Amino acid sequence: MRRTTPALFTLLTLILALLVACGGGTAATTAPQASTAPSTAPSAAPSTAASATRASTSTASGSSTATRAATSSAATATRAGATTTRAAGTPSSGGATPKVTGALTIFAASSLTDAFNEMKAKIEAANPGTVITFNYAASSALRTQLEQGAKADIFASADTIQMDNAKKANLISGESSLFVRNTPVIIVPANNPKGIANAADLAKPGIKLVLAAPAVPIGNYSRQIFDKISKDPAYGADYGTKVLANLVSEEANVRQVVSKVQLGEGDAGIVYASDVTPAARDQLKVITIPMPLNIIAEYPVAAVQGGANAAGASAFIAYLLSAEGQSILQKWGFIPVSSAGNPATVAVGGLVATPRTFTLAELRALPQVTVKAKDRTGADVTFTGTPMAGVLQAIGLKAETKTLVFTGADNYQQEVPIEAVRADTDAILAILEDGTIRNVLPTLAPRFWVSTLTTIEAC
Repeated sequence: MRRTTPALFTLLTLILALLVACGGGTAATTAPQASTAPSTAPSAAPSTAASATRASTSTASGSSTATRAATSSAATATRAGATTTRAAGTPSSGGATPKVTGALTIFAASSLTDAFNEMKAKIEAANPGTVITFNYAASSALRTQLEQGAKADIFASADTIQMDNAKKANLISGESSLFVRNTPVIIVPANNPKGIANAADLAKPGIKLVLAAPAVPIGNYSRQIFDKISKDPAYGADYGTKVLANLVSEEANVRQVVSKVQLGEGDAGIVYASDVTPAARDQLKVITIPMPLNIIAEYPVAAVQGGANAAGASAFIAYLLSAEGQSILQKWGFIPVSSAGNPATVAVGGLVATPRTFTLAELRALPQVTVKAKDRTGADVTFTGTPMAGVLQAIGLKAETKTLVFTGADNYQQEVPIEAVRADTDAILAILEDGTIRNVLPTLAPRFWVSTLTTIEAC
């Protein structure tokens, strides 16, 4: 048998090395091209974001396969969430926010004007060439326009009634997502000439009341509130009748109610808390409606059937449900939907100088104390957390606050007089072992403690 010479062996080794290098070089140059770093602003389409995640995690064949499977499942879940009605407290979560590209037309309730305009500025700045056009009006008017053939990519309504009507008319692509909540309040002129102090005063003779029309969401909410209050013996069964006898004007949308009261053409009106904007605040006085008698408005959003920019619509809806989108909505007086499955947070709003959402890390950064209390069985328990007084100081609780309303992820809700909270020096926001937050007021019965606490509303 012929021996292989050293020179031939060396040549064969070099050829083999070159072949291996060529194969390896292809893999090495492919992955970096697909890799895209996540962005905090809307900056990656759903499919692109998933591809970027797959590329950036492909460091070894075994772990890469697992990561791709997990990422694909998450992307599928997000897309499915955009075509089913989201339960309260389940906004989208995930990494990079989808990119909004091209022209996008959004029909949105008037009360969303300020928050959506801020989002428009951020999205357009982050995505050159993107143009977002809004049509703001009463949700009922927007739905009618869609029925009459107006073109839009997204419909954001201030109530579920108009969204359901739009679905029945086959105007909606897929299903809707609950993306934010709002609180109706009474507004009066800053000088309050009729001395209105509470909801009961709306029934006094001679009050000029301004409301939105019954078909407008806030107009419908207002009348539901009157019906609810009429069932309270303290107000009387004829409360609603007396209030509506004072009605002098029915407006086409909520912002027109604000304008009428600002101008002194009405002694009182009912609007959303978010409509008392910084521009209007000095000209108005806000009177809260007690939470057991009030109704929390829920806002659904959906893509419109036949919209010209379905990808952009999906991306904008995802942005609404992102942490940044929810933060902007809260800044403008809305109540963000809670985030089950995400790291626990508690949003504090209402009659506060600085609405704020506290993360676990932010709560832990504040002074911590351990308190003793008795649970529902009477057993002694201990909790560690942030003193309630420190949280209220951080958000600047307003002097007119009467109660705090604590709401959990399961919508369990308790209203506690502010004086009771202040009197309980051991009141804390406790951080439990499972990473959820609970308000603990040792001097009050445990039924006032709300598990998986998500919001605190000062009223």
